[in-house]
Amino acid sequence: MRSIGSIVAPKFLIALCFFQFLSAQDSSNSEVEDNKASSCESVADIDFETCKPEHFDIPALKSICEDIGINVENDVFPFLFLEEEQEKKEFVHADYVSAAYECITVAEDTNMENSIIEEIFEEDPGMFKEIVMEIMKENTDFIETLLKRLEEDNPNLKDDLLDGQTFLDSQDIVMELFRELIHEDSDLFSWDKFLEEYEFLEDDATIINSDSIDAVNDE
Repeated sequence: MRSIGSIVAPKFLIALCFFQFLSAQDSSNSEVEDNKASSCESVADIDFETCKPEHFDIPALKSICEDIGINVENDVFPFLFLEEEQEKKEFVHADYVSAAYECITVAEDTNMENSIIEEIFEEDPGMFKEIVMEIMKENTDFIETLLKRLEEDNPNLKDDLLDGQTFLDSQDIVMELFRELIHEDSDLFSWDKFLEEYEFLEDDATIINSDSIDAVNDE
């Protein structure tokens, strides 16, 4: 006759093995979570796969925008939501996630613009000056307004100019003016039409052809 011990023992061993299996699974899952956490400690770790904006709290999400000079509440939410929605809405984590994605897109676009501008400058350092001068023939006040805006952001903008020099003698100032032009809604200049004058490699925006410098819209 089988003893009670002979029946209980196998059941105990089965239960023990099952417990060890669960412990191993928990340990494995914990290790995976630890790896994810260690690779997603700051917004700089965002790769949209193992580390996404969704993983961060609201202050960190706001910092993504603040790092590129954008205020979430004043600049992004008005773009994402109608005025009526903003008045009634209590903004939650998901809204700040959406704002962070918008700011990341803006940063990527800005980096691409800078890459294109640097490539063009290497090809023809005098091009931006010619464009600014051409626009000044059409509307001097327009360029002066942009220049004043730059000086408000940087009061020392003209400090490096020598006696008798104007802002047109500074390549740095001219390039900053051109960057301002890119984002202006004006009939005097079109960034899209300007880019149509060039062919870029999709990967790195390398200029293949830069024969034309006609950046002013056709009248």
